[in-house]
Amino acid sequence: MRPHKRNKPRVLLALYAQPDQPEYPHYALLITPKFKPSLHQNLGDKEQAPIPATKYHVQKSRQNLQGELFRPWQFEKTDIADIDRDPGILVCTMIGKVLDLKRLKYVLPTTPVYQLNHPDQVRALNFDDHTWARDGYQELKDHHIIAGIDWTAAEEGANAFMRQKHNNDPWAAGCSEGRNQPLVPIVDLTSGCMLRT
Repeated sequence: MRPHKRNKPRVLLALYAQPDQPEYPHYALLITPKFKPSLHQNLGDKEQAPIPATKYHVQKSRQNLQGELFRPWQFEKTDIADIDRDPGILVCTMIGKVLDLKRLKYVLPTTPVYQLNHPDQVRALNFDDHTWARDGYQELKDHHIIAGIDWTAAEEGANAFMRQKHNNDPWAAGCSEGRNQPLVPIVDLTSGCMLRT
């Protein structure tokens, strides 16, 4: 039985702090179940329900091949028990709804990852976590696997939200330890509603 349209999983663009490039956040696509808005950071005795997610992204790995250090791009899929405990996460923006989760789980891992030695040098030289997230998201939209906003609006909205919430300070990132830390701010860019402040 397919879930009712209102209960479809959500697509979030998550921005993470990068120690080596503080002005350039790392991008990941998160797939979460539908969750209730929570506009208050301090819930007192009320525990904030965790928001689990599956994180899809690429990052550079370290490989030593015959004494030479290489840093190739590598696709990663990670299950996260609670986005508030994911280290380095700055903000999340909801950018769409999943229409076909089974196909999504197949398409994102097959989104191309370009290395510097790839024959398509234009793509290889411009490839990073941002272009992978854009390409993966667009592939999902083109195949009607998700319904969501335009990528340019998603990217611009996410970066503006990050600047607003962190005053251009990526080290104000949310938390990896305990519930006494701030919750990850989330805005729904499809409706303009704040889901978490």
